[in-house]
Amino acid sequence: MRSTPRIGTEEVLLSIRDLRVTFGTPEGQVMAVDGTSLDIHPGEVLAVVGESGSGKSQTALAVMGLLARNGTSEGSILWEGREILGLPEYQLARLRSEEIAMIFQNPMTCLNPYLRISTQMIEGMTMNRKVTRAQARSACIDMLETVQIADAANRIDMYPHEFSGGMLQRIMIAMSLLRRPRLLIADEPTTALDVTVQMQIVQMLQHIRQKYGTAIMLITHDLGLVASISDRISVMYSGQIMESGLAENVFSSPRHPYTQALLDAVPRIDRNDRKLRGITGEPPGPASRTSGCPFHLRCAFRMTSCVEHRPDMLGSREHAHACHLSNET
Repeated sequence: MRSTPRIGTEEVLLSIRDLRVTFGTPEGQVMAVDGTSLDIHPGEVLAVVGESGSGKSQTALAVMGLLARNGTSEGSILWEGREILGLPEYQLARLRSEEIAMIFQNPMTCLNPYLRISTQMIEGMTMNRKVTRAQARSACIDMLETVQIADAANRIDMYPHEFSGGMLQRIMIAMSLLRRPRLLIADEPTTALDVTVQMQIVQMLQHIRQKYGTAIMLITHDLGLVASISDRISVMYSGQIMESGLAENVFSSPRHPYTQALLDAVPRIDRNDRKLRGITGEPPGPASRTSGCPFHLRCAFRMTSCVEHRPDMLGSREHAHACHLSNET
């Protein structure tokens, strides 16, 4: 009987430890993820937040075994205690078809514009399960209704271009849920959608979690979205986790200067000043990783140790952070 890693007494569904993702380029090796570690528990929503280029999506693609051809990953990725990093493609394909699903930022890049939605959904079911096309069609209609596609029985035979962006994102979620995955990785699922549709997608993800017990890894830079749905948060910067913990802890008492800067950059009606508080400077490129804290070039509290040494992640599952300033006080 295989063992399942635990934090305290809680089962861990997915455990990532010291993950490094590098890409070979004509200019040399580029590191996109630099020693990331995180856990996802059954039925919870973990939000991975950070600026564009921080390594969020590449972490998810490493889990799925979908890195670009010039990408390599090292470290450990455990699925229910079983190492899946480096699995043969046929085993990864089975894992993707039965246990872990992923929805991407732009559904139009994932759907064939020349095929009806029914063809694309039914094909996915009949390839991996012993069901008739009639059974598969009925299941697809039911799932489209679950994600609130009106008149699903008729609209299932429409083409992708006949749906709005928000509807296409719902269809992608429906296609992912047909396999009843235990983990759904949602990579910026509300990008380019208006605020009303964004909230509808968030409510739908909450409904899915409650109905099916699906764990969700939500990748986003939208802190408003994070506050409305997540149980825990991991703040990522330059390929590393800066802070993690329960959502209420991270929002109410951020311990890392980068987390505080992200929160300060969000417009709020309860602040007297009306100026946006942007973060000065630019994040380092993946080709210019440093041995110290990657945020030190933009941090108002940097010390010599920040430049020379990478801080350890200290704390508990409820709240942990990696900062020399906090460690010295």
